[in-house]
Order: sequence, then C-alpha cells, then structure tokens
Amino acid sequence: MVVQRAALALVVIAAFGASAPLARAEPVLTLGPGSSGPSAVTDAAGTLHAVWRYVVPFPRPVLYCRVPAGGTGCTPVELMDRGAGSPSIQIRPQDGALIALVPRFVDGVSALWVTTSFDGGASWSTPTPVATGLGEFDSAALTPHGTAIDVVDGRSGTRFQRVPLAGSEARVVALGGRASSTAYVSHLSDGRPIVAGEFDVHDVQTRVGAAGVDPNTPGAWTQTSWRPITGIATRALDGGPTGTWLLTRDSRVRGSDWFVRLWRFGSNGFALARRVGALNRPQSQPIGLAQSDSQIALDVDLAGRLHAVWAGNTRRCGQNCLVYRRTDRGGFGPLVSYPVGTEVVLDRPTDIVAAANSGGSGWIVWRGGDNIRAVPMVTPPKGSRVGSLRLGRLRVSIPDFYACTPPGGEFVHRLMVDGRRGRTRIVSVRFFFDDGQPSAVDRRAPWRVPFRLAFAPGTRHVAGAEVTYRLGGSRLRTVRVGRTFVMC
Repeated sequence: MVVQRAALALVVIAAFGASAPLARAEPVLTLGPGSSGPSAVTDAAGTLHAVWRYVVPFPRPVLYCRVPAGGTGCTPVELMDRGAGSPSIQIRPQDGALIALVPRFVDGVSALWVTTSFDGGASWSTPTPVATGLGEFDSAALTPHGTAIDVVDGRSGTRFQRVPLAGSEARVVALGGRASSTAYVSHLSDGRPIVAGEFDVHDVQTRVGAAGVDPNTPGAWTQTSWRPITGIATRALDGGPTGTWLLTRDSRVRGSDWFVRLWRFGSNGFALARRVGALNRPQSQPIGLAQSDSQIALDVDLAGRLHAVWAGNTRRCGQNCLVYRRTDRGGFGPLVSYPVGTEVVLDRPTDIVAAANSGGSGWIVWRGGDNIRAVPMVTPPKGSRVGSLRLGRLRVSIPDFYACTPPGGEFVHRLMVDGRRGRTRIVSVRFFFDDGQPSAVDRRAPWRVPFRLAFAPGTRHVAGAEVTYRLGGSRLRTVRVGRTFVMC
C-alpha cells in the first residue's frame, strides 16, 4: 500500500506539474534604505505611496516613493529634510489628495509640517509648519471631514492634538494615565476620536472624545475614562464603514505561539468580535497565531473590509515571514503567508503597515533591518476559502501552511480530524492540488499522503481535500476543504 501511494503521488505530480497554470507569488520589493517609519497608503489605481525617514545622512531626510500596481520598485525622492521623527502619509477620500505630515526640528523649534500632492505624488506643495507642542507622534489619522489630522504621542504620558491642515495649532491635550510605549488614534462612526495606548505589558487602554466638542480642549475628554484590554496592539486600531476595530496580540500562549485577536467597539467599549463580514456570520477567536515579539497591523478599507497583518512565528515559517488575512462577505478568509527572508533577528519585519484601497487591493509595507520593503496584498486563490468544516460532531481541517515548500522538497498533505466521532465515519480522503487536478486517495487514518512537489519556485497553489463520509446510516456525502501555500 505504501509503494502504491508513493507511485500514485509521483504520477499526480508529473501530470499536474506539466499542465497546471502558474499562480505567481507576489515579489518582495526593496523601496530603499530607511531607519524610521514607514507610513503608506494605496490609491484607487492600486499605486503605493510610502514615506519614511532615513537617519544616516544628515540632516536626516524624509523620503517618498510610489510604486504602481504590478511595479517592481521605485526611486525614493527627498520630501523634506531635517526630519525629527516618523512621518505619516494620508489619502483624502474626498479628492484623492496625498497629505504628508512630518515632525521637523528647524531653527531650534520642533513642529509638525505638512505638504500636499494633488497629482498622485508627481509634485508636492511647499512644506508648511502647521502645529507645535508635539515634537513627534506615534500615530496619525485623517479626520472624516478631511480638513485636519489627529495625532497622538505616548512618550510623556498619552497626548493628543488635532492638527489643522490650514492654519496653526499649539494646543495639546494630556489624556492622563502613565506613559505608554505606543499610542494610536482612529475615529468612531460618528466622527469622535478614539485613542489607544500600550501601558504595562499586555495592557492596552482606550479613551474616546466627546461629541460636538473641540478635541484640543481638556473638556472634550472628561466624559470618558481609560478602558483596559488584555493584549498588545501595534498599528492595529482603525475604523471604517463596518465599525471601529482593534487587533491585539494577547498574553495567552499555545506552545510558542501567541494569539492574535480582533475587537470591535460597541456601546460598552471594545469587545471580542463574534461576528464579522456582510453576512454577519460567527467569527472564531483567535484569528491567528504569532510569536512573542511579533508586530501587528490592521487597516479597514473604504468598503469596510478588514486587512490584518502580523509577523509570523519563525519556527512555523522556517524563516522570517508575514501572515495576512482579509475579510469578505463571510468573514475572515484564508491565511496567506509571505516568506520574507532569513531567520536573522535584525531582518524581522517591524513597523508593519497594511494599506488597502476601496477595491480591496493594496500593499504591505515594513522595515526589515535597514531597508523599507513592500509586497502586494494577495487575493486568496480559488479553493482556499474553506479550510475547515464540521461533519456532525467532527471537525475536519487542512492545517495552515506557514512555511514555503522548496521545489522537489517533501510536502505532507494531511487532513486533521478533531472532536467526537459520534455517528460520523470518514470513508476516504482525496488529496489534490488546485481545483479539478489529478489526486491521490487515502482510505485510512491518519489521512496523510507525502508528495514531491515540482511546481515552479515562487508560485502559489491550493492544497485541497475531498472528504467522503457517512453520517449514521445515511448515504455517502462529500465535502471539500482547501488551504493556500507558496513554493520557495
């Protein structure tokens, strides 16, 4: 039986490798050297716009680059000199204007400067100082009306400032509490600002401004107090048409993995999200696994989709990797893993940014070592949407594939079965690659078949399983599950 399985696997690979269409994996682009940042947005055409600071050549310039959809790189240009902190770039939905906000130290004065582009980044307005009081900021969010940018800083106690794009502002509001390691800002559906800060380990606290009150006055923040949440959030607070969401990496651990969980803001503050997507289907928690030092990012696009990204566990990936999941009408789709380099600690993805447009396409940008890197967001391939199903009291799943598979390397295709058997009996499992391709059939537990994959390097495929089972004395039934994976 073992010999027959091996022979069948080789036949499957030979037939499939010659005829299967190649789903090319997304290339990792190096945008340029960078030491602080980045910040990024994706416009309606799919073009990436990114800004960051480079501290090596004095006077520490702020760099900008743009990459069109399908592009292979960019030539960074200097947007401003004398950068004094991480910059931010925003895109205004009302007119598509790009707005860069930059902390600068000029003539002995720390201020926030702004420059704007109305032609997709081809030209920029003369930089203008618009606010003082905050030398740097951790997070920035364009206000819903598009005339100001809200910023927060956690270095000396959490502080907030609404920065008008036209005019000057010097007022800064101290929101109380201890100094936070990082602070974030977004907006609720009614336009009120919401701030989250990381205080002690696994202690995220949030605070909401009052409605109809100038947020640059202390009275705008007296009606609410800090609300605690267990977890760590990094660039993971955002709002949109489907609500205001928070992504955390919490302290509960499974082996060497840390849980990534999703929260939604409601009448009693943030609560774990139980339903996600237009169909309002139940959403399982957690939504993913990370390692202890993984950074995470969240973006809610203008259509309300959620785009979650985090640095994967190097033990699972076999190297540094990013993990991406997005929502569709039915909730979160399949996990997509990006191999992004060696296991070298200095190359681990940090300062991760998720930047999607209203169509759901976009880019993931991060700092790896001394370089700013980017990769296009993946639309999960057909057949990978359902990776787990319940058959009576049993749940059958194909495990998530974090690591890439080298051509010619062994790929163990297996079906996981959890729960009580009850009246459910699995008769056979047909393992296949991509919808409709030749397959190998297994008729006994533990439901696993090894393959030697000959797919081209850097291509994505779907590993599927067709499960034939009987529930009690009923007729035979068949279901399919599948997961996406990438070749090294």
